[in-house]
Amino acid sequence: MVILCEQRKCQEEVFILALNYMDRHLRRKIVPKTSLQLLASACLLLASKLREPSCKSLSADVLVYFTDSSITKYELILFIYLFGNFLGSFQEGFSGESYKQ
Repeated sequence: MVILCEQRKCQEEVFILALNYMDRHLRRKIVPKTSLQLLASACLLLASKLREPSCKSLSADVLVYFTDSSITKYELILFIYLFGNFLGSFQEGFSGESYKQ
């Protein structure tokens, strides 16, 4: 995840927020190892859209490419839809600043 963020020149907050999303999800749900890459990709895409909405460097197509097509665009979008509902209660009050220390 960090290599992808560095290569695509994302803001530091994107990676921090994506890790926060993953952590929150993994605390509440058991995720099979085969779905971790999908979870990480979904978290990165959501975080990039929240922190850099005008940035096109992290798109669903780019994330599928970087996973060597081990996930599909359809899977990613469906997972984001379901994951977004899960994260709805976490959106308010979160700031990536608290994780920079």
